Amino acid sequence: DVRKLLNDENPYVRARAVFLLANLGPKGRAEAEQALQAADANLRIAALRALKPTAPDVVALVRPLAADPSPAVRREVAIALRDVPFSACQDVLTQLIAGYDGADRYYLTALGIAADGKQDALFAALKPSLPTDPTKWDRKTANLIWELHPAGATELLKMRAM
Repeated sequence: DVRKLLNDENPYVRARAVFLLANLGPKGRAEAEQALQAADANLRIAALRALKPTAPDVVALVRPLAADPSPAVRREVAIALRDVPFSACQDVLTQLIAGYDGADRYYLTALGIAADGKQDALFAALKPSLPTDPTKWDRKTANLIWELHPAGATELLKMRAM
Protein backbone atom coordinates (compact mmCIF):
# COMPACT_ATOMS: atom_id res chain seq x y z
CA ASP A 1 0.00 0.00 0.00
CA VAL A 2 2.79 2.43 0.83
CA ARG A 3 4.53 1.70 -2.49
CA LYS A 4 1.50 3.19 -4.30
CA LEU A 5 2.21 6.52 -2.59
CA LEU A 6 5.48 6.78 -4.53
CA ASN A 7 3.37 7.71 -7.56
CA ASP A 8 1.29 10.35 -5.81
CA GLU A 9 1.26 13.73 -7.54
CA ASN A 10 2.14 15.47 -4.27
CA PRO A 11 5.95 15.43 -3.80
CA TYR A 12 5.60 15.56 -0.02
CA VAL A 13 3.50 12.40 -0.01
CA ARG A 14 6.14 10.69 -2.18
CA ALA A 15 8.90 11.75 0.22
CA ARG A 16 6.95 10.53 3.25
CA ALA A 17 6.35 7.22 1.49
CA VAL A 18 10.11 6.80 1.02
CA PHE A 19 10.72 7.42 4.73
CA LEU A 20 8.03 4.90 5.65
CA LEU A 21 9.37 2.31 3.25
CA ALA A 22 12.90 2.69 4.62
CA ASN A 23 11.55 1.59 8.00
CA LEU A 24 9.28 -1.23 6.86
CA GLY A 25 11.76 -4.10 6.87
CA PRO A 26 13.84 -5.52 4.04
CA LYS A 27 11.12 -5.26 1.37
CA GLY A 28 10.37 -1.65 2.25
CA ARG A 29 14.05 -0.79 2.38
CA ALA A 30 14.55 -2.29 -1.08
CA GLU A 31 11.73 -0.09 -2.40
CA ALA A 32 13.28 2.98 -0.74
CA GLU A 33 16.65 2.09 -2.31
CA GLN A 34 15.02 2.12 -5.74
CA ALA A 35 14.04 5.74 -5.08
CA LEU A 36 17.77 6.56 -5.14
CA GLN A 37 17.43 6.29 -8.94
CA ALA A 38 14.22 8.33 -9.23
CA ALA A 39 14.01 10.98 -11.93
CA ASP A 40 13.15 13.59 -9.28
CA ALA A 41 16.27 14.84 -7.48
CA ASN A 42 14.25 15.73 -4.40
CA LEU A 43 13.03 12.15 -4.14
CA ARG A 44 16.62 10.90 -4.43
CA ILE A 45 17.56 13.25 -1.59
CA ALA A 46 14.65 12.02 0.52
CA ALA A 47 15.66 8.41 -0.12
CA LEU A 48 19.25 9.11 0.90
CA ARG A 49 18.12 10.86 4.08
CA ALA A 50 15.71 8.04 4.90
CA LEU A 51 18.21 5.24 4.28
CA LYS A 52 21.34 6.76 5.81
CA PRO A 53 20.50 6.30 9.52
CA THR A 54 20.18 2.55 9.15
CA ALA A 55 22.69 1.94 6.37
CA PRO A 56 25.26 -0.67 7.35
CA ASP A 57 27.77 1.03 5.03
CA VAL A 58 27.15 4.72 4.33
CA VAL A 59 29.90 4.88 1.70
CA ALA A 60 28.37 2.03 -0.30
CA LEU A 61 25.01 3.79 -0.09
CA VAL A 62 26.29 7.14 -1.37
CA ARG A 63 29.00 6.05 -3.82
CA PRO A 64 26.59 5.73 -6.82
CA LEU A 65 25.24 9.22 -6.09
CA ALA A 66 28.64 10.95 -6.05
CA ALA A 67 28.32 11.54 -9.79
CA ASP A 68 24.64 12.47 -9.69
CA PRO A 69 23.72 15.19 -12.21
CA SER A 70 22.04 17.20 -9.44
CA PRO A 71 24.38 19.31 -7.29
CA ALA A 72 21.73 19.16 -4.54
CA VAL A 73 22.03 15.37 -4.40
CA ARG A 74 25.82 15.58 -4.39
CA ARG A 75 25.66 18.11 -1.53
CA GLU A 76 23.59 15.60 0.43
CA VAL A 77 26.17 12.91 -0.33
CA ALA A 78 28.92 15.18 1.00
CA ILE A 79 27.03 15.82 4.23
CA ALA A 80 26.49 12.07 4.65
CA LEU A 81 30.28 11.58 4.67
CA ARG A 82 30.91 13.85 7.65
CA ASP A 83 31.57 11.12 10.18
CA VAL A 84 33.15 8.63 7.78
CA PRO A 85 36.93 8.13 8.08
CA PHE A 86 38.97 9.54 5.20
CA SER A 87 40.40 6.15 4.25
CA ALA A 88 36.87 4.83 3.69
CA CYS A 89 35.56 7.74 1.63
CA GLN A 90 38.56 9.26 -0.16
CA ASP A 91 37.41 8.21 -3.64
CA VAL A 92 33.88 9.51 -3.11
CA LEU A 93 35.09 12.77 -1.61
CA THR A 94 37.53 13.30 -4.47
CA GLN A 95 34.73 12.70 -6.96
CA LEU A 96 32.53 15.22 -5.16
CA ILE A 97 35.32 17.80 -5.28
CA ALA A 98 35.67 17.21 -9.02
CA GLY A 99 31.96 17.98 -9.35
CA TYR A 100 32.29 21.36 -7.61
CA ASP A 101 31.67 24.10 -10.16
CA GLY A 102 33.40 26.86 -8.21
CA ALA A 103 30.23 28.93 -7.86
CA ASP A 104 27.79 26.95 -5.69
CA ARG A 105 28.38 28.26 -2.18
CA TYR A 106 26.16 25.58 -0.63
CA TYR A 107 28.13 22.85 -2.39
CA LEU A 108 31.37 24.33 -1.06
CA THR A 109 29.96 24.37 2.47
CA ALA A 110 28.82 20.75 2.10
CA LEU A 111 32.36 19.81 1.05
CA GLY A 112 33.64 21.52 4.18
CA ILE A 113 31.20 19.49 6.27
CA ALA A 114 32.31 16.28 4.53
CA ALA A 115 35.94 17.11 5.28
CA ASP A 116 35.35 17.75 8.98
CA GLY A 117 38.13 16.01 10.89
CA LYS A 118 39.91 14.94 7.73
CA GLN A 119 40.98 18.28 6.26
CA ASP A 120 44.70 17.59 6.44
CA ALA A 121 44.42 14.14 4.87
CA LEU A 122 42.24 15.52 2.10
CA PHE A 123 44.61 18.42 1.45
CA ALA A 124 47.55 16.02 1.31
CA ALA A 125 45.69 14.00 -1.31
CA LEU A 126 44.81 17.10 -3.35
CA LYS A 127 48.15 18.91 -3.04
CA PRO A 128 50.04 17.01 -5.79
CA SER A 129 47.47 18.16 -8.36
CA LEU A 130 47.64 21.83 -7.30
CA PRO A 131 50.02 24.45 -8.66
CA THR A 132 52.87 24.82 -6.15
CA ASP A 133 52.51 28.59 -6.27
CA PRO A 134 49.22 29.42 -4.52
CA THR A 135 48.94 32.68 -6.46
CA LYS A 136 48.38 30.50 -9.53
CA TRP A 137 45.37 28.73 -7.99
CA ASP A 138 42.13 29.52 -9.74
CA ARG A 139 39.28 30.92 -7.66
CA LYS A 140 37.61 27.51 -7.38
CA THR A 141 40.76 25.94 -5.90
CA ALA A 142 41.43 28.86 -3.58
CA ASN A 143 37.87 28.80 -2.27
CA LEU A 144 38.05 25.05 -1.73
CA ILE A 145 41.34 25.19 0.18
CA TRP A 146 40.08 28.13 2.23
CA GLU A 147 36.89 26.20 3.09
CA LEU A 148 38.87 23.13 4.11
CA HIS A 149 41.32 25.26 6.15
CA PRO A 150 43.85 22.46 6.63
CA ALA A 151 46.76 23.26 8.90
CA GLY A 152 49.13 22.14 6.12
CA ALA A 153 47.91 24.95 3.87
CA THR A 154 48.47 27.82 6.30
CA GLU A 155 51.67 29.06 4.66
CA LEU A 156 50.23 28.65 1.17
CA LEU A 157 47.10 30.61 2.11
CA LYS A 158 49.30 33.26 3.70
CA MET A 159 51.37 33.53 0.50
CA ARG A 160 48.17 33.87 -1.52
CA ALA A 161 46.81 36.57 0.77
CA MET A 162 50.06 38.52 0.67
